[in-house]
Amino acid sequence: MIRKCNRHTKRKLKFPKELLVIDSTKITVEIGRLPWVPLKGSRAGVKLNVALRQSTGQPHKVVESTGNHHDICSSDELFDSAFINVADRAYAKCKRFDEY
Repeated sequence: MIRKCNRHTKRKLKFPKELLVIDSTKITVEIGRLPWVPLKGSRAGVKLNVALRQSTGQPHKVVESTGNHHDICSSDELFDSAFINVADRAYAKCKRFDEY
């Protein structure tokens, strides 16, 4: 989103730290391919939670889990106080907002 802004807008934003974008992707397959991570019915899957550095587009941290693992359980491993963390509400904890 920042890259799409013009130079004038970028200067006005003046973020004090780099942005760290956090999200997850679930990869599902037939149960026969990954019998150790069953999901629902005949499906199985794994989940990758990724923290991506906005400036370089490179992964900062990656956490692997089973497909039925909730995003909030991985949030403590992905969030980094050296960055401004940007994530959807699946990673939200009321306790974390109190700390801010």
